[in-house]
Amino acid sequence: MTLRAIRHYESLGLLLPRRIGGARVYGATELRTLELLKRFKALGFTLKECRSGLQWFGQATSGPPTASGSGLQALVELLQNRRDAVDSMLAELRVIRDAASAALATRERC
Repeated sequence: MTLRAIRHYESLGLLLPRRIGGARVYGATELRTLELLKRFKALGFTLKECRSGLQWFGQATSGPPTASGSGLQALVELLQNRRDAVDSMLAELRVIRDAASAALATRERC
């Protein structure tokens, strides 16, 4: 994760490092938050969805709490939707792979 991304998450209130003498101090809690953010972004979560996920996992954020429908059920539905999208993408990639393999097999016979 880049320094720019870390500062961006901090500016949005998703990451709340302590400050000692003006310096940011990242402890175990902040490292856990960064790890969760990294995973959420890898899953394609929006920043709003990241905030909901962090709050559900008990990580502190600043700003308004997420909407009332953002509990465990909403997080599960979001993850199921992401899984379904990945499954669809994998199916499409298998078709492309099979077509490429067939084209290569045809070329090798020539």
